[in-house]
Amino acid sequence: WAWEGETLLTLTSPESVAGLTAHISQGETALEYDGVMVETGELNADGLTPVDAVPALLAYAQEGFMAECVLEDWDGEERLHVTCRDPEKDPGQGTEAQLWFQPDTAALVRGEISSDGFTVIACEVSGFTMAGPAA
Repeated sequence: WAWEGETLLTLTSPESVAGLTAHISQGETALEYDGVMVETGELNADGLTPVDAVPALLAYAQEGFMAECVLEDWDGEERLHVTCRDPEKDPGQGTEAQLWFQPDTAALVRGEISSDGFTVIACEVSGFTMAGPAA
């Protein structure tokens, strides 16, 4: 993924691992707590790990092939639902991303990644902000 700087994520659930911090920078990912590294394993054949999920969702949002795009009702609030996948594959084949955005701000509020029709990671997003390059 092509971005600069570091992204920090804090796990809030499940409760047994709440408070763990993921450090993500270009070419590296680490999930750690008090100096201890946590191995999570791969979620699909492409080597996706839970720590890579947010950068992968952002990459889909930035440059993924948009296969479907609809407005959905979420308990009285509209959300823009975008499905990204390989244009050469049928729905449910390979790796796909489901992204939900607030239509007025383009803030990402939820993302899911599936592999061959099975959801392997789901992320609820709060406090999403976009910043331009540092001056």
